[in-house]
Amino acid sequence: MKNWILLLLLLSSQSSLAASASLEEVNLQLDEKHPFQSAGFIMAKEQGFYREAGFLVHFNLPSHANVSQPALDNPTHFVLRPLGIDAEALKDSSIVLLANYFTYPPQTFISPILSKEAATSSHERPTDADMVLSTSLGYALQNPANTLNFIKASNKGWAYALSHRPKTLTALLKVHSSIIDKAEPTIPASHAEKDIHKPSVEVIEAEVGELSYGPLLTLKEQAYLLKKGNITLCVDPHWMPYESIDNGRHIGIGSEYYAFFENKLGIPFTLVPTQSWRESLAKGQTRACDILSLASSSKERMKHWNFTPPVISVPLVLTTQMDKPFVNSIEQILDKKLGVGSGYSYGEHLRSHYKNIHLVDTNTLKSGFDQVISGALYGQLGALAASAYLLQDNYTGQLKISGKFVDKLALNIAVRNDDQVLLSILSKAVLSIPASMHLQIRNNWVTVNITEESEPAYLWYLWPTLALLLLLLIAGSIRLYIQKKYVFKLEAANSKIQTQNRILQNLSTTDALTQVYNRLKLDLILADNLALFEAGQQTFSIILLDVDHFKQVNDHFGHIVGDKILVKISQILQQTLHKPHSIGRWGGEEFLVICPHTSESEAQNIADNILCTLRAAKFEHQQPVTLSAGVVQMQPNSCLETLFKQADEALYYAKSTGRDRVVSYRLYTKLKTEQLPQNMDDLLAG
Repeated sequence: MKNWILLLLLLSSQSSLAASASLEEVNLQLDEKHPFQSAGFIMAKEQGFYREAGFLVHFNLPSHANVSQPALDNPTHFVLRPLGIDAEALKDSSIVLLANYFTYPPQTFISPILSKEAATSSHERPTDADMVLSTSLGYALQNPANTLNFIKASNKGWAYALSHRPKTLTALLKVHSSIIDKAEPTIPASHAEKDIHKPSVEVIEAEVGELSYGPLLTLKEQAYLLKKGNITLCVDPHWMPYESIDNGRHIGIGSEYYAFFENKLGIPFTLVPTQSWRESLAKGQTRACDILSLASSSKERMKHWNFTPPVISVPLVLTTQMDKPFVNSIEQILDKKLGVGSGYSYGEHLRSHYKNIHLVDTNTLKSGFDQVISGALYGQLGALAASAYLLQDNYTGQLKISGKFVDKLALNIAVRNDDQVLLSILSKAVLSIPASMHLQIRNNWVTVNITEESEPAYLWYLWPTLALLLLLLIAGSIRLYIQKKYVFKLEAANSKIQTQNRILQNLSTTDALTQVYNRLKLDLILADNLALFEAGQQTFSIILLDVDHFKQVNDHFGHIVGDKILVKISQILQQTLHKPHSIGRWGGEEFLVICPHTSESEAQNIADNILCTLRAAKFEHQQPVTLSAGVVQMQPNSCLETLFKQADEALYYAKSTGRDRVVSYRLYTKLKTEQLPQNMDDLLAG
């Protein structure tokens, strides 16, 4: 009998060691100043939710935490901090916000009985007091499935913590020994029962859980809906993918939310047809419609409307012609003529904040884009998804997004301000939207989708399977068969997930036509090289290449031949250049080569070699193809905007002096200073 007991203990210990070895060790940095905000994460560990998701979690409790410092240098590190601190940290492109959570006061866990009225009376959205979970950009990109699983396990912990409060308080006291001596700032009890808030739309696209309690309508509100019968709705008829009117039907992102509201509230929303957003606003003011579907609040609109919490929040972007530089803030373009949608609240907001801004109202986003192409406007301001949607369909190669600003547009439901009961009902409906629904709707209307269908279902049953395996091992004869079978399946599943991760990363960084790096990847590489340069560790140069007479080729032979030429040039660049140089398509017929540890003269030799190789190449249309190149080296006290301006000037000079040649910025400045001959061949011959 003793031998059997020893055997069982031995097998159990070996199984535990093997299971621990297969877990990914990660660090979660909690905030010692806000111990009660650790509740969900502590219970996720204590109840084994992190282990079920494949993590071995260690808590760190520094007295001061800053996510832009060494905390996230560890690639497997997560940090919990107040939202206001992470908002500053997010200026560092190496950090991503994964999810934000309402703050909970101490009485949430000390006094577990709260009235439903208190729990649902407030409809405020998160403020800077709320907590956010962050990680490094590198970890999130390389491990999207693991990142998603970590968030899900954390949310399970929060669901458990809120439903087992006395037990949670005991666990909190174990981890935060100073909790008795500290008093957290008290916030209204109305926050205590709210659902965990959804992640910011513009950070990582991960599902944050289903902790929604639904709209708890009072008897008065239920009677109101029965009596009202339907709710009239005005929308923006020309604002895809957010919304539009198609053959009398409401379509787009907004329509899917209203289908959810109809099902949730049991009342139909009746569309009031309009021809423009201004007409929708006017009909709302005359009470022809009860609500506006997706509208931002403003001082002027508050005269006629009240607003629910935001349904979604979207960034404001600038769209310009292809040759315009990138801008980081509105202040850089106050002297430019900019288009804004007529009747859109962000126009009112910008005019009130920037007295000297030059804004022109445009009837639709498309009419604004047309004016940008004609030169009547420098750029058009608009919401990110709407701008990208229209660019992809109608303006590829003509316009680009040249700026993404910190300000976001909170899109709420605007409710007529003489109907407080309807405001309360719709506010509760907005707060009941599941996090997974935000993700699903975004995936339905945005080009790049991240799905979970590829994850094998049996991964969620890993731990019950291991328990069954232990019993079969004790039985004896089936042990080896079961072990080999499941090891094979797990290896196949892991291999499949890793392959899909590589495909996803490749799609996000590769130009679809030429299969070289895209603009996003080049921007990241440039940022890395600039950081090393500013740290004094290395210099670098860039080569900006442009295909000569490419427009004539497209006009004469057609765009299919033009695309084949771009593909072959990309292949020649890849064959000619090797690491550490990086090659990418900068836009249209322009290519960029980033050369670390390379001086301007060395980069010029590289460019000469590229042009020489291209001259000897044969193309399908039986015509020679040449490139012009501008070369420049990064200089102290300079910036990327100046670097590209110098490369553009050198490239333009190469174009204007005969094409099919390389001009360095140093040579270009010498020509300008000494006023040497404008013909490059005469100069070189002399």
